[in-house]
Amino acid sequence: MSLKCFVKVGSINNLSDARYCSGMNVDLLGFMLEENNINSIDIFTLKEISNWISGIKIVGEFNNSSIKFINDIIKEFPFEYIQINYPIRINKINYDHHKVLLNLPSLKGVKKENFISDLKNDYKDISMININIMDKLTKDLISNNLKNDQFKLLNGFNYSKKFLDKMIKKELLYGVSLNGKNEIRPGYKDYSALSEVFEFLEKN
Repeated sequence: MSLKCFVKVGSINNLSDARYCSGMNVDLLGFMLEENNINSIDIFTLKEISNWISGIKIVGEFNNSSIKFINDIIKEFPFEYIQINYPIRINKINYDHHKVLLNLPSLKGVKKENFISDLKNDYKDISMININIMDKLTKDLISNNLKNDQFKLLNGFNYSKKFLDKMIKKELLYGVSLNGKNEIRPGYKDYSALSEVFEFLEKN
């Protein structure tokens, strides 16, 4: 199976999601390793799950974790990418900044001039930006990015077929960012939300 665009699936915390998404040939699998989050997994569980999948790049999703926590965990596993939330500063993270995904869960209360300055300075070397909410700032980011193609932007805010079709045909964004969910019980999952998007993205 091949997909029409780049696809990342994040918030993974179980083997079922990892194997399902691996079978769909997504590009990136993001594992939830956030500090003080009851839905996160530990590094031992990640290592076990990674033995069951192959050929897919793994993202360590640290989101709002402390710098110390991030630096301690990235020593324990060969992540291809890591993900942090804006506005965490990356200058003290001991990791290649070209392989950092910046997650934008919300920019409420953020001043436009501060956000633009941060992107041009602190985050100028990052790999991708994952946009979860469409607001004025992220809309401006998408519009301006189309002009200079500075960042690879991922759509984590609109999965309607109409928007996905427009996004792919007009190359509005680089790809799609989806999220896994907790298991209903061990080995039992509802994939209806993911499968609907995958079905649309599957190449004929």
